[in-house]
Parts: sequence; structure tokens; C-alpha cells
Amino acid sequence: AKEVNRLSRLIESKICELMENGEGEYSFSIEGLDVELKIADRAFGAEREEFFRWCDVLVLPTRSENFGLVVAEALVRSRPVVVTRAAPWEGVVEHRCGWWTDVSSAALREAITEAITAPLAEMGKRGREWMLAEYDPKVLSAKLLEAVGT
Repeated sequence: AKEVNRLSRLIESKICELMENGEGEYSFSIEGLDVELKIADRAFGAEREEFFRWCDVLVLPTRSENFGLVVAEALVRSRPVVVTRAAPWEGVVEHRCGWWTDVSSAALREAITEAITAPLAEMGKRGREWMLAEYDPKVLSAKLLEAVGT
């Protein structure tokens, strides 16, 4: 418990620092647990795909977001997410594929700390299933055709 508290405080301090700076990488180990935090403002193409392959959990610590497409991109790739309530992703809680937190470093710290021991593979699978059921282009086009009465 002592080491988890230490890890939790360290994560919160790095979150604060990274939210201020926008980008950065940190690697550290606590009691044999290797932790890597990577923050990127933007990533495109092959770099973006590498980022998704690398990450266990996507964290979107936004203060304002109209949708947050990167959340859907992570979920369809079976990556659980931590996203703030400034983005409309409350469904991650309902579908048990992530955390929807307050916009604060303490809330983000708590969610990330929980993610360390969470069943990420199961959560990722549920997230992918949700995205394919609701956002697959075939599903969306059928909904659109139904809406316009065709």
C-alpha cells in the first residue's frame, strides 16, 4: 500500500507537469513495477499506429473536447481509456472499458492508479465490441438511411 501511494503521488506530479508542458516521456520503476508515461500532443500515420501498439491505456486529460476521436480510435484497437468529463465519453463507464473522470490531476491519478491493476485485456475487448456495434461505418450508414426514411 505504501508503494502504491508513492506511485500514485508520482503519477499525479507527472500528470500536472505534462498537462502544463503538453508533451514528454517518463520511465521509472517502483518495487519492480516498470512504468512508462508518454504524452504526445499529436501523432500521425505510422507514429500514431506505433503509439497505439505501445500503449496499454490511452489517457485523454482534456479540458474541452467536442468528441475526442482518439478515444474511439483507442477503443477500436482494444485499448481501455481514461478520459475526463470534458469529453462526451460517459459510455466508457457503462461499457466497462475505461474511466470517465473529473478534470483534475487527482481524479486522473486515481484512474491511472486503478488502471495499473485493472483487467485491461478484458476492458479493451469490451471497448472494441462497443465501437464496432455503434460506430462501424455499416451501422452508421444504416442509421442514417433509417433517419432520412430511405
